[in-house]
Amino acid sequence: MTTRRITIGITTACALVGLASASAFAEDGKSFPGILCQASGSAQDLSYSTTSVANRNATTSSAVCPIVRDVMGEPASSIEVELRDRHEVQNIQCTAYSVSTTGTAAWLQTLSTAGTGFQTLSFDAIEASDWGAYSLVCALPGMTDNVPSYLATYRISEP
Repeated sequence: MTTRRITIGITTACALVGLASASAFAEDGKSFPGILCQASGSAQDLSYSTTSVANRNATTSSAVCPIVRDVMGEPASSIEVELRDRHEVQNIQCTAYSVSTTGTAAWLQTLSTAGTGFQTLSFDAIEASDWGAYSLVCALPGMTDNVPSYLATYRISEP
């Protein structure tokens, strides 16, 4: 009977340690709607829906998107952007930035869609500046056949 209690006690302790270890290594993910993005420059020429930001103009317009960072001292694991490219010729181009506390770019990576349709751009191997900030800038091509390209959501995963 005593051996059985000891075995149950050890098993329970191991299970609790395992649960604590698993939660310590869990990813911290945050998802943001495209409506958080703002038009780049002085022209406020983007269109906002319930969750997304779109370009309803004839020419390319850029959206600047803030990314909340709450793990300092370690870089993000990934940044992903969900887009719908409706332009037959031009692609959506997004650049993810990590900037220092003085605003100097510590890292940047540029990715583009390939063709039309719903697409995900995945940024990885991010180099973060301690206590710096992240941002995302996406150039959305002008409308084709009266339908806009848009940025639906974006997300960050931190260790």
